[in-house]
Amino acid sequence: MHGDGKAAALAEDGGALALAKKGHRVMAIDMRGTGELESPENYKGWEPYFGRDWQDYFAAYLVGNSFVGMRTEDVISAGFVLGDLIGENPIHVIGVGEAAPAVLHAAVFEPERFASVELIDDLDSWTSLLGERVTNNQLINAVHGALRVYDLPDLRAILADLGKLK
Repeated sequence: MHGDGKAAALAEDGGALALAKKGHRVMAIDMRGTGELESPENYKGWEPYFGRDWQDYFAAYLVGNSFVGMRTEDVISAGFVLGDLIGENPIHVIGVGEAAPAVLHAAVFEPERFASVELIDDLDSWTSLLGERVTNNQLINAVHGALRVYDLPDLRAILADLGKLK
């Protein structure tokens, strides 16, 4: 799962292509708001602060959802499809950039579905953003009220205890 979509994952430097060339079965999808599913409108001016998906984030928020939660569903669904197609369960999952928080959540919610999890260029923690005057493209990774209960390092610790975090 690549934060810039399947085309970025399948590019020469995206990682998925290299895995496929080594004989691994690979699935790359566009999660909501990435790749071909990214909003076609360009909201210059706000984009550096809130990210290219700020309107999608607020639409999800207004109906009581988080984009991380919806993307987590995308990761889990892709895991079920790939596992069923290739007849292998559990599968290995890699989350790059903006996709990493969704991959992290998916692996914690469905640990039997994922054999291992690798996170590349991921967000360290939501708490780390609190001290920043300006954050770039982090609104889409926000989960309203989450810090009352957990932060991303807590999820990594769960996966590490399960021996699934690379």
